[in-house]
Amino acid sequence: MPAQVTAACTDFVDVVEGRVYLVRTVESDTRQYAAFGVTAHTPGREATLRWFRSPKPDALVLDF
Repeated sequence: MPAQVTAACTDFVDVVEGRVYLVRTVESDTRQYAAFGVTAHTPGREATLRWFRSPKPDALVLDF
């Protein structure tokens, strides 16, 4: 099942296959770093992502 976005977002970036993007979320009760890579992209239709969530809230740590 695809992930559902429940918050409005006004920041947009171009989707480029092969790129990795860093995301930092700061809310009143949650802090989180994550990175995702675009593994496939059909412009205007779909994108396939590989998502990595950091286990530490204040640093991007990728455990492979």
